Amino acid sequence: MCLHDNSATLSARYLNAQLSAMWANAVECVGHEGHMTSVELRSDEYKKHKYTRSLAQFHFAGNKTPKGLIPKENLMFNATFGEPHLKFICNHEVALYLKLQNGHFNKVYPVSSTLNAFKSNTRDNVPFEGLEVAFRLKFSRTALSGKDSRIGNGSGHLIQMMILDFSSARMALFKADLPIGTADALEWYLKKYLTFLQNAGHHVRFDLPDFDDDQYKPTINYSLATRALEHQELFANVAVHGV
Repeated sequence: MCLHDNSATLSARYLNAQLSAMWANAVECVGHEGHMTSVELRSDEYKKHKYTRSLAQFHFAGNKTPKGLIPKENLMFNATFGEPHLKFICNHEVALYLKLQNGHFNKVYPVSSTLNAFKSNTRDNVPFEGLEVAFRLKFSRTALSGKDSRIGNGSGHLIQMMILDFSSARMALFKADLPIGTADALEWYLKKYLTFLQNAGHHVRFDLPDFDDDQYKPTINYSLATRALEHQELFANVAVHGV
């Protein structure tokens, strides 16, 4: 018997390893930019690689992206990200942890974004560094099945997948030293970022492979192996939202 026949910890490790590899790819891609002080968000070159960079970098210039070069300080949100990871809460909900290494957000834009004449002011930028947040997300599992003699002689082969529902995201906690009254603005931008991650395809991850020659399928029960959002973590100098 292995792990009491519960492969939840194996599954979580496999899913996070993929996330880690994709983040490392993003970091490598961002590294080729050098120290750019402006970005051209509507250029073909930027759009070609924006999803490859998505786990390590996010630029948001507003609901209507302007043409031409934009100084980074004039962006509504600008951030680089550390390695993300998942912690399972139960069999239908997971916590996505994000590390915002450095950047800024405009604290006024979220409440003024519907104004056509809105003009950003760098004095409204809130800088941050070393900020950690966690979102609670719903997820589901699915699989593609098939049989191919080149893979093996099992009764069937499954490509198992986990699908994150970014639209269900709720900020659960954040560790930050931000000005009073700016947390809601940050959450507004981060939900834009989650939409960006979904557009980039990061809502889908492959689960444990099942290409062997036996009839057994892994049993996964995250509820029996969870350590996400533990009480000591929640109340150790962090702000808690809707837990």
